[in-house]
Order: sequence, then structure tokens, then C-alpha cells
Amino acid sequence: MAVNYRALLPLLLVAALAVRLQPLALPSFTDPDHYYHLRISEAVVAQGTYPSFDALSYQGRPQTYYPLFHFLLAEAALLTGWDAYWAYAVFSLLVFAAGILAVFSLSRALAKSEAVAFYCALSYAFLPATFIRSLAFTRPDSMALFLLPVLALFLHRRHLPALAVLALFLPLLHVFTSLIAGFLAVLWAGNNFIRKNALNPLQDLDWKLLLSYGLPWLLGASY
Repeated sequence: MAVNYRALLPLLLVAALAVRLQPLALPSFTDPDHYYHLRISEAVVAQGTYPSFDALSYQGRPQTYYPLFHFLLAEAALLTGWDAYWAYAVFSLLVFAAGILAVFSLSRALAKSEAVAFYCALSYAFLPATFIRSLAFTRPDSMALFLLPVLALFLHRRHLPALAVLALFLPLLHVFTSLIAGFLAVLWAGNNFIRKNALNPLQDLDWKLLLSYGLPWLLGASY
């Protein structure tokens, strides 16, 4: 009997997101970074400006993160009327879900197989590196990494306006993501050259899939 992998994709999304809800049942954050990002976002909501100094960090410290992540969380809280805590959780989970859908779509386009696409998305959803970084609350660098498969999908489909916007957006979440995006552009160009010039035996090796699936998590695990 043929398996309808596209019909299984919503079940995968539900399962992947459900197991990431565990932190919401805990009385406190498991990572001090999550509390830091929440309180900065709450300060933006309450004050309407971005605080330049965080007095609650150990010995206090000036802000070193780019403000885009906290502005996005604050805007999500203001638009929905939710507390910043819930806006943070829902926004994090939605971005991760977008990464799963992008991996499925990109893998299906490259492999011409929904079975391959489903198992790529399944692996992506439950890799230890992605799991650790995608529990209900995430960090700017993790969120940027989750959007890299979306960037790769736009690149593959040549959605140039969306690609340009996201390519500018990602470094403002976390500056080192621009390095990964740069690698993606170089490998994409090299892959096109190999295909157009029929340089065997590499012409069937798609570097976009390798990069969008493997490299971000190798870099992310070592960060």
C-alpha cells in the first residue's frame, strides 16, 4: 500500500512541536539566555525603546545583540495582545515549523520523492542539535539557523525578492549567520557551474541540500 507522505507531514509538525512544549510546564526557564531575551523584549514593550544596558546580567552589561530579535518578539506581543512570554514561545515554534516545511519542500524538489522529503524533514525535526535549540524558547542565533532552510528553498526556486529580504534579515538576527548564508551562495554558484558544464562525477551532487541540512547544525552545535 502506498504511503501518503504529504498527509503525514501535518502529523510530523504536531509531534515535533508537541515535544517542544515541555519548557512551558516548568516553573522557570532552563536557560538564562531565554530569560535575558524575554526581559529585553518586555522592556521594549513597556518602554517603546531598546534598552542599551542590562542591569540584571551579572555585574551588568551593555547590549551586544542586534535588536531585531527583541523587536520582533515585542511586536508579536503588541499585535496579538499576548504577554511577551507567550509571544516568545509561539513565535519560536512557528519559525521552527517553517524550517520543517522548507526542508520538506526543498528535499522533494531535489530528490523528486516525497518519501525522501518526509524522512529529511523527520530527521531535521528530531536531530539532537535542532531539538536542544528549538525548545519552546529559542535564541537569535538558533532562530536564524532555523530560517536557513527557508533561504535555501527561496534560492532553489529563485524567489529573488524573498531571498533578498531574508538574506538581509538573517544577519540582523545573528551576525555569524551571514557567513553561513555566504557559504550557501558560493556552493549554489559552484553547483550551477558543475551542472551546466557536466563535470562528472559531481554533477549529481547537490550541495544546496548538504548545506541546508547539515552544515548549519554542525556550526550551531559548536557555537
